[in-house]
Amino acid sequence: MIGQLNRILELEKLKSSQLVKKSNKVVAFTSGKGGTGKSFLSLNIAFSLAKVGKKILLIDFDPNLSNLNIMMNKRAEKNISSFILQKELLADLITQYNQNLHIIFGESGKVDFPAISQGIINNLILQIQSLEQQYDYVFIDTGSGAGDELLHLLSLCDTKIIVATPEPTAVMDAYVIVKLLKSRNSAQKIGVIINRAATSSEAINAYGNLSKAINHFLKVDISYCGTINFDAAISKSIIAQELFLERFSKGETVEAITRCAKEITKFSQVVNIDHNTKNLR
Repeated sequence: MIGQLNRILELEKLKSSQLVKKSNKVVAFTSGKGGTGKSFLSLNIAFSLAKVGKKILLIDFDPNLSNLNIMMNKRAEKNISSFILQKELLADLITQYNQNLHIIFGESGKVDFPAISQGIINNLILQIQSLEQQYDYVFIDTGSGAGDELLHLLSLCDTKIIVATPEPTAVMDAYVIVKLLKSRNSAQKIGVIINRAATSSEAINAYGNLSKAINHFLKVDISYCGTINFDAAISKSIIAQELFLERFSKGETVEAITRCAKEITKFSQVVNIDHNTKNLR
């Protein structure tokens, strides 16, 4: 325990001397409102990439309303609360689901939990950066909403994936997130997944309306990362607390999730190229 505390104190000293920079390997999944399927997609896209040999660290950064452990029927012996309370480092909270997919679970229902500060988020990114060499990607499943702390976290991630549904309220919430990110000069490399669409044309129409509004009013470009049509099998897998891509190996939804995973990897690679090009100037 003393050794762990010394490591934490050492990291706290580093925070004051290091500039927190955006991380190329971090993909943040976010949404303006709850119920869009953000956690389901971050988990299954991570699993999809792990299946093809990518090493993924998935972090459930919803400190008090976590979902991943429930979806996977896993009792989280260690979770993100120990990091937020500065009791342990991120590296000590990793649960190995399989060889390529590692997870840091979130917390649920903790009483008197401290507010998430920008200092905690800076520390999160710094500790992620210390782990990055071990992984191809680090996925962060954020909480829903558009609070200052969440926006600060998103501003430190080069790749932001907004999960929305075709409902006008969800599309408007996605627009608001982009608008708020622009106010922080962080509206770059934003991708959108349209989830729970009745048809592909409904999803494309919703994305088109969102993209046009963002481009016209905010002068920001976003990228289309895919569509997941409504599938009753998804609800069944969540109720059964089974990882969807483990329960099903074929079908339209499996193919759609796989396509989203491929689009996100391509999107992230563009981020890396742009970032490195800027550093060479």
